[in-house]
Amino acid sequence: MDKLRNSYDKLQLEKQNAEAESMYMIVAIAAVAIFILLISVVILFRLYRNNRKLARTLDKSNRALRAESSHLEKSKSDLLKARDEAQKANYMKTDFIKNMSYEVKAPLKAINEYCKLITDCSDASNKKYLERFSSLVELNSELLSTIINDVLHISEIDSESVPVHNRPVELRPLCTMVLDGVRHRLSPDVALMFDTASPYICLFTDPQRVHQILLNLLTNAAKFTPKGSITLAYSVDSEKETVTFSVTDTGIGIKADKKDLIFERFVKLDKETQGAGLGLTISRLLARILGGDVILDTTYTKGARFLLILPKNKILKIQ
Repeated sequence: MDKLRNSYDKLQLEKQNAEAESMYMIVAIAAVAIFILLISVVILFRLYRNNRKLARTLDKSNRALRAESSHLEKSKSDLLKARDEAQKANYMKTDFIKNMSYEVKAPLKAINEYCKLITDCSDASNKKYLERFSSLVELNSELLSTIINDVLHISEIDSESVPVHNRPVELRPLCTMVLDGVRHRLSPDVALMFDTASPYICLFTDPQRVHQILLNLLTNAAKFTPKGSITLAYSVDSEKETVTFSVTDTGIGIKADKKDLIFERFVKLDKETQGAGLGLTISRLLARILGGDVILDTTYTKGARFLLILPKNKILKIQ
C-alpha cells in the first residue's frame, strides 16, 4: 500500500508538473500570439493610415490633374485659335503685299516712261542735263521696286509658296545675264568681271532662283565696293558633289564675327546704305530651298566673298 501510495503521489506530482508545463506552454504561445497580433494590428493600423493618406493625396492629385487637363484643353483651344488667326493674318499680309506691289510698280513704271518721254522730247541743249536726272529717277525707282520685291519674296518664303522649277541650265550664259543685270549699279571705278576659268557645264536646278540669288549677292557687293573689282566665278567639287558660286569684291569687307548676323532679317551693318536688309536673308533661304546654302567666306580678307553652294545633282559637260 505504501508503494502504491508513493507511486500514486509520484504520478500525481508528474501530472501536476505536466499540467504546469502545458499551462506554461499555452501561456507562452498565447503571449507570442498576442504579441504577434498586436504587431499585426499596429502594422495594419499604419497601413490603413498610410492608405487613407495616399487616398487623400491621390484624390487631390486627381483634382489637380482634372483642373490641369481642363486648363490644357483651354490652352490648346486658344493656341489653335491663335494659329488660325496667325495663318489668316499671314495670308492677308501676303495678299496685301502682292496687291501693294502691283499698285506701286505700275506708277513707278509710268514715272520711268514719262521721264524717258520728257528726255526724248527735249531739245539738244537740255537733253544731256535731263538724261542725268532721268537716270537718277530710274535708278531710285528700281531701288524702290527691289525693296518691294524683297518684301514680297520673304512673304512668299514664309508662306511656303515659292515655286521651284528645276531644269538643265547652262551656267555661263546664266552668269552673263546676271552680270548684265547688275552692271548699271556699279560705281565708275569698279570693274565687274567673270572668271573665265569656270568650266562649261550644265546644271540641273531652277535658273530663276539661282539668277535671283546671284543678283542679290552682286547687288550687295556693288553697294559696298566704291572702287576696285567684283568677280563672279563658279567651280565643281566632285568629292562633295557640289557646285560653288563665288562673288568676290574689294569693298569694305565684313568682320568674321558678323558672318551669321548679316543673314538675319532687316539687319544692316551700315544704316546709311540703301535697301531693307533682306537681300542676304532671301538669298540664303532660297539657296536652302534648292538644297544648298549661302555663306560668308571668312578666309578672304581683301573685301567680302560670298559663296553659293548648290548640290551637284546632274551635271552635263558642254564641249
